[in-house]
Amino acid sequence: MNDKIINPFSPYELQFSVQERKAMLAEMLRDLRKAKGYQQKEIAELLGISPQTYNGYETGRNEPPIEVLVRFSYLYELPIDILVQKDRQHKENESVMVTVTKLDEEIDEIKKQLKNSKYGENLQLKQMMDMMEQMTDMIKTVASNASSKDKK
Repeated sequence: MNDKIINPFSPYELQFSVQERKAMLAEMLRDLRKAKGYQQKEIAELLGISPQTYNGYETGRNEPPIEVLVRFSYLYELPIDILVQKDRQHKENESVMVTVTKLDEEIDEIKKQLKNSKYGENLQLKQMMDMMEQMTDMIKTVASNASSKDKK
């Protein structure tokens, strides 16, 4: 048995403070809301929370509970991992772009494989692939906006 205890949260804990994580989620929520053309009040109504509570999430004052994260996930059609940027282990926005570019490449490969399979004409699969492309485009927009803000 290994006597050395390994911290499974080390990449997360060593890269970002709690406040930095709140700020990252706040920025993601703000950019997603704007990309969809919503006002804060509209999102609050959809979520069944007060506008002040929602504003706290978007400013990074407060963290949403899991139920609200699940609702954001459905609203924006994104996995919670992406909302909270679980795989982001570097403070540079370029790492997000690298990850999204890899995801784009994987989606392209899956599309090629589907096209050549007996499921190539399946409308639901085509729609799912289109949604995945929209998701990566949205993430690229958010990362690009964050990158341009950081450079200012």
